[in-house]
Amino acid sequence: MKTSRLPRLATALARLLAGWIVIGSSLAMRAAVPEPDTVIWGIINLGGRNLAPSDDVVVQARRIPIDSGLPLLRPNASVPGNTLYLTVLVQGQVRAQVAYDVEGRGVVRRVDFGDV
Repeated sequence: MKTSRLPRLATALARLLAGWIVIGSSLAMRAAVPEPDTVIWGIINLGGRNLAPSDDVVVQARRIPIDSGLPLLRPNASVPGNTLYLTVLVQGQVRAQVAYDVEGRGVVRRVDFGDV
């Protein structure tokens, strides 16, 4: 009596496919919880007074994503030790700039520009 090779072939292919999935997923995926962002905030005065809604100034609070190692999990992340430049633009002109060294995960830092 002849037996079909089809069931054995299907089983072998299924095992091969399962092996590729396990090996491929373990190499391609890197599961990680994103690290806490760094938050920078502060005060800017223009000509000795606080900013008013009528001033032509853009102020943005920034959350800086942090990754502690390379390669970065998020493409726009920074790593501790990087230097960022915080800039105040008034009508397109640089009025003040401060260098900020990224300290680490979850840091909340106040950076005051003072009177610009």
